[in-house]
Amino acid sequence: MSRVRTFALMLALVVATSAIAVSGASAQTASAQLAFVNGASTDAVTVSATGPDQITTDPILFATASEPVVVTPGTYDVAFSDGSVVELDVEPGTAWTVVSQLADPLTAVAFPVVVEPVPQGQAVVVVWNAEAVPVEISVDGDARQVAPDEQHSIVTVDAGTPVEVSVSGVVTDIGTAADNYIDVFAVASADATGVASAVVGSMQALIDALAPPPANAVVPDVEGQSAADATAAILAAGFTSVAQADETSDTIEIGLAIRTDPAAGTELQIDQTITLYVSSGVPTVAVPDVTGLVAGDAASALDDVGLASETVEQSSDDVELGFVISTSPVAGTVVAVDTVVTMAVSTGPEDVTVPSFLGLTSDEAQSLADQLDLALVVEEDADDPDPDGLVVEQTPPVDEVVPAGTEVTVFLAPATEDPWTSIKLDPNRILTAAGINFQAGSTASVSVLDTSLTTTATADTSGYWIATLDTNSLDPTLTFRVVVTGTAEDGTAYEQTFTLPPPGESVDEPEASDGVPTWVWILVVVLIVAAAVLGTVLVMNNRQGSAPTDPEPDVSEPDVGDADVGDADASGDGDRAEG
Repeated sequence: MSRVRTFALMLALVVATSAIAVSGASAQTASAQLAFVNGASTDAVTVSATGPDQITTDPILFATASEPVVVTPGTYDVAFSDGSVVELDVEPGTAWTVVSQLADPLTAVAFPVVVEPVPQGQAVVVVWNAEAVPVEISVDGDARQVAPDEQHSIVTVDAGTPVEVSVSGVVTDIGTAADNYIDVFAVASADATGVASAVVGSMQALIDALAPPPANAVVPDVEGQSAADATAAILAAGFTSVAQADETSDTIEIGLAIRTDPAAGTELQIDQTITLYVSSGVPTVAVPDVTGLVAGDAASALDDVGLASETVEQSSDDVELGFVISTSPVAGTVVAVDTVVTMAVSTGPEDVTVPSFLGLTSDEAQSLADQLDLALVVEEDADDPDPDGLVVEQTPPVDEVVPAGTEVTVFLAPATEDPWTSIKLDPNRILTAAGINFQAGSTASVSVLDTSLTTTATADTSGYWIATLDTNSLDPTLTFRVVVTGTAEDGTAYEQTFTLPPPGESVDEPEASDGVPTWVWILVVVLIVAAAVLGTVLVMNNRQGSAPTDPEPDVSEPDVGDADVGDADASGDGDRAEG
């Protein structure tokens, strides 16, 4: 490698923002900074710095600088791979740029960086001349010379002021953006001439990086303290910054400290921010809408947000079997995590136990059917319809369990004001007898003739009664008659006899009536009296029409003619008889 004189121009500082390791001591030493410039060789060189820290750079091209390195203060032996060497004492809080030079022997020169803040809105330019070649700096047209191995006075200019650096006729414009710090080096050799510069965005960043690290402190345990007391305790421990955040808790009361980050007992620099987590109470979540989902999917959706679930069955005409009808609490309700949400799961249409419609009017029967979601069909007596009559028969029978919406047919009693009874034997041979137009509160009896089977029933306020008998003890091959007795609404005795019908059939017409209504007796008496009066009148009229007129007695003549007449009559009678 040929020897050349080198004039280097460069900014040797870029502030590193790497974290500073925490040491156990509360009094800590400031860092320092090193950078290296290849100013002696047009070939790329590497640099090795040996001292408290060991440093090896990547290859550095001619007239360029390495990245600055934050180092531990101390004495360093700096050797360029082209042979330039220098020994440098690095003190805390300082920054140095080491430039290789052509000399005999090869040497390197260290230039200190001016570690001062840049005024806001301005720029600072520092020009270095490391060799014997003159360097000129022109600030807004005002040229100044920089002697060899001389640091030019710091030039502070308003941002945007034109600055030029000239080395051996080679002119380079230097940017002066606001708040920038520019270190300038020039190179000039037999092989090359150039100007290089580097910019530090703000000298304050470098100052902060080189300042002594803050002291350490131990994070105190503040769990259970109020937010204000916990914050005060952290500041009292020496820390300068406390941030607060909310966190849910099942055990810590709202408003009290739960923990810190870093955790209690951690030792770290006092300028580190300590985050204080304060309890916002039990964690909560809004109940998701799971209606319309299959029960299993709904339970998974609740579990995903931290809620437990349980199911209850509920019939529904609208929601398919196995799907969720509703939840309690309802969707959108904010509840504590782990709250149990009750899901009503559809079992399909509800089963209904058929009630008794017997004795009800058609309107009452319809109202009851509507309440139980049953379809009511009303049948009247075809020969004697009465829409205001009472139900005396129904199908399906009482207490049968059927699906909701099942059709129930009720039969109304015929239109009559007289006592009326119907009997029916169901397939299980249970005899049902019902009556209407009976005296309210009176007792009606139902008996199977020539057996011990008998029962009674009381007529309700509408004059309706119903009674049942179990006829399974009777011989099904024989014919039995059922007698019904009771009291009519007008107080007269009622008795009717029916033939026991086959199972499932009913009988409305009785065989005979042993009781005679009062009006019949009255009619009979009236007829008898009328007949007697009419007979008397006829007899008397007949007698008056057939009585003879008395003749004058004939005393002068004998009664011969009479005798003859009598004989003749007698003879005549005899002749008629013979004839």
